[in-house]
Amino acid sequence: MDGQVILEREMADFTEPMEYRITSADGEMVIYLSSEKVYVKESSCPDKICMHTGELTKIGEGAVCLPNRVVVQIISGNGETDDPDAKVDVVAR
Repeated sequence: MDGQVILEREMADFTEPMEYRITSADGEMVIYLSSEKVYVKESSCPDKICMHTGELTKIGEGAVCLPNRVVVQIISGNGETDDPDAKVDVVAR
């Protein structure tokens, strides 16, 4: 949020799904987290584009909420994708 990492978790560590609430001056969001998927469950933003992004299940997938200034992204443990041909050029938070 605003370029700062506010939560970093290994998906494999989840024995049960959880919800993480993000509250800031810009708005409020609820992120669903499990060992299989991540998605924006609720958001106070007007267009709900972050919610319509759907379930994130693969490395490199992400959802962005501009009004709340939040990026939700799946990355591998070493920051690289599973694709040996993929290169990370820019990371925005």
